[in-house]
Amino acid sequence: MRARWSCFPLLLAVLVMAPTALAAGKDKADKKADKKEAAEAPSKSADGVRRDPKGVTGISPYAEALNKGNAAYGTKDWDKASEAYREAIGLDDAKPEGHYLLGQAQLAAGKLDEADKAWQAALKASSSHDGMQAKVLFVIADLRERQGKFDDAVTAWKAYGSFVSAHPKANGYEATATDRDKVIGTRKELAAKYGEVKKRIETRQQEVQAQGQKK
Repeated sequence: MRARWSCFPLLLAVLVMAPTALAAGKDKADKKADKKEAAEAPSKSADGVRRDPKGVTGISPYAEALNKGNAAYGTKDWDKASEAYREAIGLDDAKPEGHYLLGQAQLAAGKLDEADKAWQAALKASSSHDGMQAKVLFVIADLRERQGKFDDAVTAWKAYGSFVSAHPKANGYEATATDRDKVIGTRKELAAKYGEVKKRIETRQQEVQAQGQKK
């Protein structure tokens, strides 16, 4: 009988220690999880802004740079706005918003060629964003008019019209392309007539000048 119960103290010790070991292991795992959660949690700086690199539970650096640019744009500080938008592009150049807004700032500053470069980059980056791509196609077509490149403008407006027609969710206006095409046609006719009149005036001035020299 004594031999039968001789292992009981050892068994009891194992049963007593097992929950303790499990608890210790769980506590260690919980602490590890807490550290990981703390490391991934969005930080809250002294200015009270909650920041999150992923932009889920706080503002991302990319969005914060865009906001900074928008604030500068609102005060017509085109250089500062452009700087902030370039900062956003540096953080994520695969997103179209930074390129698009940089083009807007460059246009406002009168730098049409720079605006064109920014919007070409935005066009490439917006291939999977119907709404943004429609906006980019619109501003590019408008820019061609501002540059006086009327034939290119007609082509650009047709590209915009075709896109919004094929992508209803882009919320564009196909009629705008048709209206601009008519306006450009009128402007081209007026430009051609003005060119003819200007040429006749220059010819007449040369004739008068030649007559005066003969006298």
